[in-house]
Amino acid sequence: MTPDEYLALLTTRLAASYNVEAPKQFGDLRFPLYAKSQLVAGKYILHHSITYERIEANEHVFARVLTGPVSPAEVASFVEELKGLISELVRPSYDHMSSALTGVIVAEHGFTPEAVRKIARMNYTKHFWFGLQGWCFFRLLGIDLATGQVTANRHGKEVMGAYRPG
Repeated sequence: MTPDEYLALLTTRLAASYNVEAPKQFGDLRFPLYAKSQLVAGKYILHHSITYERIEANEHVFARVLTGPVSPAEVASFVEELKGLISELVRPSYDHMSSALTGVIVAEHGFTPEAVRKIARMNYTKHFWFGLQGWCFFRLLGIDLATGQVTANRHGKEVMGAYRPG
C-alpha cells in the first residue's frame, strides 16, 4: 500500500465523524491529513439557553508521511510539533473536558527498533488550571506500510483498530 492510498483510506474512515482537511497548514507546519471532531453534551432546564451542565470533548488527528526507516529523532520532532500546536488548538474553559491530539506517523519503509520503543513509551498530558478547565493528551500511532504493523502508545491503543492499513 502506498502512502497516498493509506491517506485516502484514512480519510474515508474518518469522514463519518470528523471534519477532514487534506492538506492542512498550521503556520510553518504542513500535514497531508488533518481531522477534527468535537463532541458536546449538556443538560438544560426548560430551554436550551438555560444550561446548567455542559462538557466538550475534542480530538485532532494529524498525519505525517515519512520515507525511509523512521528514526527516534523524527518521532521526537513530530511530538514537539504537536506540543507546539496545543496553544493554538485547545481552548481551556469550565466546559472543556478533554482534547486528544492524535499523531499518525505513516512510514513507507518501516521504523527502527528505537523509534518503535519511542512511540510505545511516549506519554504526554497537560492539565489546565489543575484539571478544572480540562486536559489535553497525546495519542501516537506508527503505521508501517511495508509490514502492515501498527505501533501505539498507551492512549493510542484505544483507537489502534481504526488506523490499521487494509
